[in-house]
Amino acid sequence: MIKMPKEINRIVQSLDQKGYEIYLTGACVREGLLGKNSNSWDLIGNAPLNAIKELVPELEIVREDYGYVEISEGELLVEFSVTDNVEEALKEAVYTIESIADNPNRTLLDLYGGKNDVSKKLVRTNGEPKPYFEKEPLLILKGIALAAEADFDIEMDTFEAMTQCVSGLQDSRMEDIRDAFGEIITSQYAAKGLRMAMAIGVMPYVLGENCFPPKNKNEANDFSILMENYDRCRFELEYRYALLFLCFEKKRALEAIERLKFDSEMEEKIILAQNLVPELYFVVQPFSFKKFLGKYGFETYEYAENVTKQQRKVYDHAENRVLSRFYMLQEFEKVKMPVYVDDLVLKVEDLTEVGITDEEEAKEMLKMLLDMVHAYPRKNERKILLKKAKEFKKNPIKRMFRGVQWMK
Repeated sequence: MIKMPKEINRIVQSLDQKGYEIYLTGACVREGLLGKNSNSWDLIGNAPLNAIKELVPELEIVREDYGYVEISEGELLVEFSVTDNVEEALKEAVYTIESIADNPNRTLLDLYGGKNDVSKKLVRTNGEPKPYFEKEPLLILKGIALAAEADFDIEMDTFEAMTQCVSGLQDSRMEDIRDAFGEIITSQYAAKGLRMAMAIGVMPYVLGENCFPPKNKNEANDFSILMENYDRCRFELEYRYALLFLCFEKKRALEAIERLKFDSEMEEKIILAQNLVPELYFVVQPFSFKKFLGKYGFETYEYAENVTKQQRKVYDHAENRVLSRFYMLQEFEKVKMPVYVDDLVLKVEDLTEVGITDEEEAKEMLKMLLDMVHAYPRKNERKILLKKAKEFKKNPIKRMFRGVQWMK
């Protein structure tokens, strides 16, 4: 029997008592059958939304679509699918383990032997698999995601049908492939999911044939380690995708990123990882660290450093570089080291009011002065900076060597 939190039990009982047909379904049923506690709660039943609102008025409606509602009950997020007939709805599921529904106060519905497949930890289709994948190749990614979610294996006939039909993904929308693949790599057992995707032949349809398979020994080695240790890194897509693309040569990785049509925010982050994580690797001295922070800002640095930390977990890199930057940051804050443009004693108006330059050029001038102050922090004084600004304005040679630390 599935152990329901009191909040879920209250919803089920309230609707049961009014004669509605209500069942738990999805991951919570599979995990319950395995004796595990679930963090995911999906309900299916014939109660209309107005009945739910009436019987459990304190529920918060988070999202509402046709035939589907997302509700908040305390700390729990519950997905509720509305259907006139639960059994008919379950018959539409492709995989046996998704064709199970349970009402612990009533009965278990198991139309295609899904309970037995859960006990065997198998992902299997409801009947002959090939017609499903020929009709909708994206179901291949769905099956891999189900396996990766719970550390299941894919039943042999289902697996073979997937490999035979995988080429159909070439006609799928890239946005759909991206989202379905994202479900795989953010799952509990993403490493297993990635290995399955590799074995079935999914990867060229995700990354493109120009990126995958790996083109040299280093790429192959990095991807191989990622397939083994992917579970070690943070679950967020921005980190999982960043590590995946960092396995490959930058130019081809950028082509693959563009191919997957990410939204602008996600694309920007993943490209930042491509551009800055290799650069950050060599940032181990205070001077170079200040330049990096001043150029990109702390927020960008923090993301790149977090990606670096995830790399360290996956590839067992030494932590000395990450620790070094951590201690340098502490020292910068302790001594109030000028690191960013805002740390300079001069502002844009200080340069424009004395007629050194106009407002637009003043912003670039401050960046030049910051380069110098990174090398010589004690020169962060108004009189010195104004003098240097005048020199930089007149003398391109001095501008060129502004950030050089001369050896004595």
